Amino acid sequence: MNPTQSALRGALMALLLVLLPNSGMAAGEFAPYGSSELSKATFKPAKIAYEWSGTPESAKAGLQQLADVLKGAQILLPAGSKVEVVVIGGVIGVFAKENYETFQGAIDEIARLTGPQAKIPVEITYCGSSLRNAGYKNNDMHGFGKVIRGGYLALDRLSQEGYSHVMVSDFKIHDSRYFFQPSLKPVAK
Repeated sequence: MNPTQSALRGALMALLLVLLPNSGMAAGEFAPYGSSELSKATFKPAKIAYEWSGTPESAKAGLQQLADVLKGAQILLPAGSKVEVVVIGGVIGVFAKENYETFQGAIDEIARLTGPQAKIPVEITYCGSSLRNAGYKNNDMHGFGKVIRGGYLALDRLSQEGYSHVMVSDFKIHDSRYFFQPSLKPVAK
């Protein structure tokens, strides 16, 4: 596209932005592809192996993300589902008993989900290699989890048992709509 075509296209887009709001269409009604609908799909019990890994620096934010994902699993997964979290790398320290006070809120939430009262019980597996490389011993970790020689060995075993391997990523979604459309954000009162 040459500079003249580019300038013409830019002017046309600016004109459309000016004209569209005045065309009688309310905000949010422009939908050249229609609107999405809720799927009526049903789901069988799932077997999910969450890999939670990262650096010590990312651990605090990531731990709350992990807790949120596991709470969501309680709501979204059908009864009979199984969840196992494999903790690998520098984040292993959040599960050390010596760091409990720092991470208490999220650790307490996760501990509740490993117990019998959870709709979908969660198993926590600590990577033994990560644990030792970080300077911990098995008994330094919270007792609601178990230590396995290697986290990737655990993920391989779970894969062979039919678990889907999912990585827990730091995806912030709360109010993300307003990142794309800041003018839609409700004014705080």
